[in-house]
Amino acid sequence: MKTRLLIVSTAILLAFQIIASDCLKITDNVLSQPQSKIDEKTLIEMKVISSKQLNTEQGITEPYYMELEGSHSIIFKKLSYVHIYNHPMQEILAYKIAKELGIENVPLTVLKEVNDELGSAQLFIKETKALDDLDEEKRALDSEVENIRTLFDYLITNMDRHTGNILKDNAGNTYFIDHSMAFGGGTEGHRFNNIRDAVPNMERLRDRIKEDFEYLNVPNQYLFLKYFELGNTEKGKEIIKALRNLSPEKLTEMSKGHISDLKLKILIDKRKAILDFYDEIEKIGFVAPYASTTLKLQVQMRNKGVPIF
Repeated sequence: MKTRLLIVSTAILLAFQIIASDCLKITDNVLSQPQSKIDEKTLIEMKVISSKQLNTEQGITEPYYMELEGSHSIIFKKLSYVHIYNHPMQEILAYKIAKELGIENVPLTVLKEVNDELGSAQLFIKETKALDDLDEEKRALDSEVENIRTLFDYLITNMDRHTGNILKDNAGNTYFIDHSMAFGGGTEGHRFNNIRDAVPNMERLRDRIKEDFEYLNVPNQYLFLKYFELGNTEKGKEIIKALRNLSPEKLTEMSKGHISDLKLKILIDKRKAILDFYDEIEKIGFVAPYASTTLKLQVQMRNKGVPIF
């Protein structure tokens, strides 16, 4: 009798272990799945369930982590928080430009109202790690992703790209976050058209804008090769085509309420510089980025007045 009870008990225990194991597997599978995609309207309308201010040791923003209904979360930056180099509206414009260009690495970002306070709301990508937190061998980006990032950061004058705001998930997908310091800075970019009106750190800001204009015409071997490589991939060609379709008129319309006229001019100038570069590449029929050929092509472009970044 005791033997029979022991056998039954063992069988029941094994059954429970199998069921528990299956449940854990199901749970693991659910957790490992990427977040379901949502659109801008849905993100704007979703109710906030909880909110917590994040402690950022090196950051200059005061972001909040907010959980939304439907198991989604956002990083929220208030428009009322003003810093000389930072403005949440620039975060939103960076996403809009990325979307227009077909660059899917920038998480959905919208203007959202939370408790009567407007701010930028960027979809929080779960189960990701910053490159800072990854082992050295896992930090390297896919070459095409790195080339896209290089072009995108140049176009939007991103002043704050570092390994803390590039994320990777378990599947190897890469995300570019934190663009509130794009377009060269913060309050000047949103509130002032004349840089002399931005009294705090006026000289520093003026020098930064001046350097940025000069940067358009400074040969840079690294950027040159990155843009060349990108232009030879299907994704790169799609991005360049989308940039051609993103006309100065459309950029002007998109940028209203996001950046100043001064920053818009830089953005349009950079768009033209990138397209001039690829136009010249196409004319010359550049094939291989060997150092000697690269230098020769740079000289040819310089003589024709084509910016080489």
